[in-house]
Amino acid sequence: MTETFQFVRLPDIHFGRGKYTMIPNLINEFGKRILVITGATIFLESSHWEVISELLDLHKFDYYHTIVNHQPTPKTIDFITNEYRGQGINAVLAIGGGSVLDTGKAVAAMLAHKGSVREYIEEVGEKNHPGYSLPLIAVPTTAGTGSETTKYAYISEVGPNGFKKALQHSRFVPKLAVIDPELYVTCSPEITAYTGMNTLSQLMSAYVSLDANALTDTLAFKGLSNIKRCLKVAYNNGKNLPARSGMGYASMISGVATSNTGFGLVRGIAEAIGAKYDIKHSVLTATLLAASTEKTIKELRKHYEDDSESLKKYAAIGRLQSKRKGRSKSYYIDNLVDALYKQTEDFEIPKLSTLGVKEEDLISIAEKTQFHNNPMPLLGENVLKVLKKRF
Repeated sequence: MTETFQFVRLPDIHFGRGKYTMIPNLINEFGKRILVITGATIFLESSHWEVISELLDLHKFDYYHTIVNHQPTPKTIDFITNEYRGQGINAVLAIGGGSVLDTGKAVAAMLAHKGSVREYIEEVGEKNHPGYSLPLIAVPTTAGTGSETTKYAYISEVGPNGFKKALQHSRFVPKLAVIDPELYVTCSPEITAYTGMNTLSQLMSAYVSLDANALTDTLAFKGLSNIKRCLKVAYNNGKNLPARSGMGYASMISGVATSNTGFGLVRGIAEAIGAKYDIKHSVLTATLLAASTEKTIKELRKHYEDDSESLKKYAAIGRLQSKRKGRSKSYYIDNLVDALYKQTEDFEIPKLSTLGVKEEDLISIAEKTQFHNNPMPLLGENVLKVLKKRF
């Protein structure tokens, strides 16, 4: 083995059915005064929240509870931190989807600092965060972003000068990640599809990334195998715990892998749209995945036919999707694109126009898109073609 690479830090991970009941024991070392952040609807109505709140009371935690029901904005983060700064909070417990976990990450990072979070957001603020953060315990209730394993808190502001950018530091990685498939069973088929496709997008981007390495390849491909085996099952039967567990593992791995490889074109387009429209990130990535992959492959083939390392990897993903053995790389690459479009149709993923995106904004979205570590740099006209394909 001759390649070199680095690998970023991870939280302590507790994975498996029933692990959520261990939360009070796991967080006891941080102190008794906890800020709990959750989503607004389904989870709070579940028996799981009832169990967690009863256990926190039983273990004599003095906890505050705040609710977020949208993607975090600077205003949201500042409001929460201003309300609880000075309350002697020992740790933050975030239980929810990607937006809740990102909120928890940003709040934990800002509770010990004065000023607005806007000052520290990449490409928005002008300050470097010193890195000190309260301990964060991340508990995902959707299998979609892998935020429980990353250093990134994505913060949005929608408008003419809007943005969707990260607050990040290596010390923002959660101290603990508790990943329990039981917490996913209340997700609707719709949410299961959106978040599952987002996980698929992240794993694919990590696998074909320009910064991929032997370790991230191994992790990402295992996650991709899990999605092939589990996503449709979880979509059709949300109470199937083995399928939910497989998707939880894939989501967790997608966060680990992309933390080390960066993201691809799908993320770049979704961020550009997210700066203009208040649309959930997972919905956008689900909408864009097939068309972005198709265009990337088409441009790669213009230069490399089917012999580049990236196209070999696309073929390997396509082989996962096929029951036919012994076919050519070209066959499996085409099969991957077909499979992605079929998933888009089967899961009833909406088009951009249905989501409220206006046609006159497509050019500016394309111009502001960053291709990150996409295996083929796509800018301007090529991004516009992707947008129009899904409009």
